[in-house]
Amino acid sequence: MPALASNLATGSGGLVYTGSFHQLGIQALGLVAVGCFTFSASFSCLWTLKRLWGIRVEEHVETAGLDVSEHGMWGYPEFYIPVPGGYGTESHGHLGVPHVHRPATAAESLPITQPAEEAA
Repeated sequence: MPALASNLATGSGGLVYTGSFHQLGIQALGLVAVGCFTFSASFSCLWTLKRLWGIRVEEHVETAGLDVSEHGMWGYPEFYIPVPGGYGTESHGHLGVPHVHRPATAAESLPITQPAEEAA
């Protein structure tokens, strides 16, 4: 038996000292009790919230993503902003996501000219 347990008269040795599984059984019972309480409390709180207010966002917000609707920006911009070697490029072809090149529109293909005042 451990010296502290025998000096304080608080319990007995466990599996290592006595070979008894009694202490492990008590700890397993405590683990099951805490797990059941946590699951029951979480389930009842979420069920109540769902019935009273709802816990899902609108479909258009879910489609856009919560990062955009809550914070006004993407949480992982490398998934949305095309950069060389980024997600969706040829270097990530092993992911099964084809890289799509979109053709330039007429406004994008026009050269940018400077006004006469700035050119002089």
